[in-house]
Amino acid sequence: GATNFLWIGTIGGGLYKYNLLTHSYKKFTITSGLSSNYIRSLYVNGSEKLMIGTLNGLNVLDLKSETISLLSDENGILNSEIVFINKGKKGNFWMLNIIR
Repeated sequence: GATNFLWIGTIGGGLYKYNLLTHSYKKFTITSGLSSNYIRSLYVNGSEKLMIGTLNGLNVLDLKSETISLLSDENGILNSEIVFINKGKKGNFWMLNIIR
């Protein structure tokens, strides 16, 4: 299940999905669809989505299909550095971003 994995965000090396049972890993980078290889924050939203705060916006990784999408200005998210992601008691997501 989803608890068998450890997600590791790096500064410049992308995102790693580490399998705790087999000790193998999968790497996600710009080539995989990330908006940046500089990962600043991670938030697992249940067993379906991983929210990824990067140096260049907010990405969402579908944990089943392993496809990555970028939430942008069209979704009400500024393409800025996302340094913190958390979910509030009422189900709203809170993010801290840095606009440069």
